[in-house]
Amino acid sequence: MDKKTPKINRNIILSVFLLLAIAFSVVTIVFATAPDPGHNFTESSGGVAQGDLLYGSAADVLSALTKNTTASRYLSNSGASSNPAWAQVDLTNGVTGALPDGNISSAATWNAKMTNPMTTLGDIIYGGASGAATRLAGSAGFLKSTGAAAPAWSAVSLTADVSGILPTANGGTGIAYFTAAGPTVARTYTFPDANATVLTGNTAVTVAQGGTGLTSITANNLIYGNGTGNALLLAPGGTTGAVLMNTAAGAPSWSLLSALPSTAGALPVANGGTSLSTLTANNVILGNGASAPTFVAPGTSGNVLTSDGSTWTSATPTTGMGYALSVQALTSSPTDAATVYFGQLPKAPVTVAATSKVYIRKAGTIKIAQIYVYSGTAGTSEAWSLYIRKNNTTDTLIATVSAATSERVFSNTGLSIAVAAGDYIEIKGVQPTWATNPATTIYGGYIYIE
Repeated sequence: MDKKTPKINRNIILSVFLLLAIAFSVVTIVFATAPDPGHNFTESSGGVAQGDLLYGSAADVLSALTKNTTASRYLSNSGASSNPAWAQVDLTNGVTGALPDGNISSAATWNAKMTNPMTTLGDIIYGGASGAATRLAGSAGFLKSTGAAAPAWSAVSLTADVSGILPTANGGTGIAYFTAAGPTVARTYTFPDANATVLTGNTAVTVAQGGTGLTSITANNLIYGNGTGNALLLAPGGTTGAVLMNTAAGAPSWSLLSALPSTAGALPVANGGTSLSTLTANNVILGNGASAPTFVAPGTSGNVLTSDGSTWTSATPTTGMGYALSVQALTSSPTDAATVYFGQLPKAPVTVAATSKVYIRKAGTIKIAQIYVYSGTAGTSEAWSLYIRKNNTTDTLIATVSAATSERVFSNTGLSIAVAAGDYIEIKGVQPTWATNPATTIYGGYIYIE
């Protein structure tokens, strides 16, 4: 029998190739460079500890996130370059969806307890009876807690709802003890824009505050200054007519005019004085405008004060200067064809001469006679004459008046009757027979003598 050549099996060949491939892979893994997955983390990148987490910090680079020893921390992407980091859950941007009712610890079924779901802007939710969520409709005011009862909207009561002291910066006083009273309607009080002390009725207003510093002022006393101290008082003088004057120290005091010191000077004309300290005895004072007055001396015995049209002088009297003597008679009713007499005595005319004498005190000449006669009943106009009777011997006619009027004037300015001192005169009336007599007649007049 011929010796045959062995037959090659394909399965054996494939097995050999597979074994060679496995051997090559093992060699490659053993000698691979880090971080070859065939090596542990320490050999490829470093060490890790219990609880650390691995994350890719760069392409083909693993890093360890050290565990956080604080409880309830969660993995987030809030690290640098959005790397993982331990953090708490951020409810503003770290959650989605709605929290289920079953996860609300205070209410098992939220919607079931929402008896008034919020549907209006401004509503709020508060815990109602048995923990039920209750809606409080929005309203004007402030939310006020009433204790155990439900909250409500209301205005703030400044007497019951506030505590503490409102500072001045917020419109208050900054003090706890301040009460204002008085106004019954809105008033406006303007205060100075500066630090100041408010005046009160508790104490006297001081001088620095514009007062006197006194709590009472004695009646009729005068107030005078005392610098920054309280004002001082000056009681009335003990003598009527005293005047106020100052002392050397400047304080006022009372003094009589007769007791004024000689150093006080003369009262000027402008203040009602004479500007003179002495007045010449028996001289007549003449005004001199705003200047001190001048004087007129008596001059020679018998002189008279004479005006020259601009000033006065003492001069010898001239012959033209005269004097007047008055005459009168009280009421009477003239009778027909009677002769009566009157003079200076306040009595009715009489029918007996030399009983109504008017004596001449200085020699001269009678120049004028003026007699006014008034009758309550005028009477008729028969001629009625009045005379000057001298020393009961000589008659000189003054005038004859024929008038039926109540007023009759007997006047004569052309008389020339010489008289001497000691002579006497009377007014003599010669009455007519009237158709109607005057009645209730009264006489008055004067006789002028030079």
